[in-house]
Amino acid sequence: MKIKRGVAWICAMSYCLLCGCHSPQQDTKSETTATVEDKGASDEVTLSAQAQTEQKIEAAPVELGTTVVSRRAKGHIALPDNAIWRVGVLAEGRVEKVNFNLGDFVEKGQVLARMHSHDVHETRAAYANAVAERTRLQSAEALAEKNYERSQRLYALKAESVSQV
Repeated sequence: MKIKRGVAWICAMSYCLLCGCHSPQQDTKSETTATVEDKGASDEVTLSAQAQTEQKIEAAPVELGTTVVSRRAKGHIALPDNAIWRVGVLAEGRVEKVNFNLGDFVEKGQVLARMHSHDVHETRAAYANAVAERTRLQSAEALAEKNYERSQRLYALKAESVSQV
């Protein structure tokens, strides 16, 4: 245990001695590049002319102009999972399949979910019945017009009486 302490002390002392050694060129270079003036609470930095030319710093008068600054930041919009979001037509029913999850990208026209609704099925059935009834009535109208034209022709030929027309 005493040997480990002795080795640790020797390592620490040699590290301190090596860190304390430095070349005089480094000190003069850092003094010529920038000097900080201490004026109480002032945070002013003064650079020599040589340091300004080395760092390619130029002084110019202030000009009025416009600049466009754009910033990019990573992030996403998060909607609360426990809220109810109504999308599209309001109808009672149950959702059978959801095609996308929260945060997925969707495009216009994509089906978000499939829903089973008795109201929708009843409305579709009523629509189909109305279309069938319309077709039946159009056929009946066409038959009535055909019969009327036939009876007009027969009356013109004196084959039918006015009461039959």
